[in-house]
Amino acid sequence: MKKVRMEVCKVQRYRLPGYPSKVRAMDCQRLLASTPTRWKGSPVLCAALALMVSAGMSGCAKQSGGRVRLFARGDGIVRVYVGEGWVGMIQPPAFLSEQEARQIIREEAEARGVHFGAEGTKTLSGYFPMTEFQLDSPGISEGETWQGDLALDGYDAEKGVGFEYISKTDIEQWSKTNVRADDKTSSVYDFSGAGLLLSRSIREQMDEDWGRIGILYDPGTVYVKTDGAALSEEEYQHIQREFKIENLRLQVRDFLDWLAVQGII
Repeated sequence: MKKVRMEVCKVQRYRLPGYPSKVRAMDCQRLLASTPTRWKGSPVLCAALALMVSAGMSGCAKQSGGRVRLFARGDGIVRVYVGEGWVGMIQPPAFLSEQEARQIIREEAEARGVHFGAEGTKTLSGYFPMTEFQLDSPGISEGETWQGDLALDGYDAEKGVGFEYISKTDIEQWSKTNVRADDKTSSVYDFSGAGLLLSRSIREQMDEDWGRIGILYDPGTVYVKTDGAALSEEEYQHIQREFKIENLRLQVRDFLDWLAVQGII
């Protein structure tokens, strides 16, 4: 048998790995969603999963820097029609108040060991998107910004984790146009679009001490098919409220799972 002499040579260039990088893994919704349910309640197992996906991913927030992310459940669209009541296919607007949303978010977080303080415990200073009511069609385009301070709706100083819930009040305060126009039949609150722009804006300005920030939003509405049956506006609003609460809880759980995979909770 012929002997072959082998030498150790320095590799000049490495191919990109087939597994996701640390940053991509932390931002991958499908990866987080595929985590077994029984693992999500255990920071140890989540940290182990993180290590398999990307070395060092399970480090604490201070080691891996600040991050922000939008958690999507529901299309986040609420259409407002000119006029009162609802006739035929036209259904009334339905919103989840900021006060009720914060209570739901805090309940879910407390169950996982995250204790959000009151509004104003964490303030971000920078440039933020100026949202716009879209007339007759949904979607928020990138455009003007406003400079100032944004007080997060909740913040856990010990864990360096906060959240901002996009509500009807936020859209109206950040808007550069009115909710209605005389020559139009409807306007649209695009909560998910506003949340996407906000998450991008914060990410571009992310300061190290801002920690982890979850962007949550009013989940929008679900179409109610009456099949000719009489349905009062109170019944309609009840259906929408249940839809919103269910989807907001899912948003919060996705947020908490994201934190658990990083070993923060």
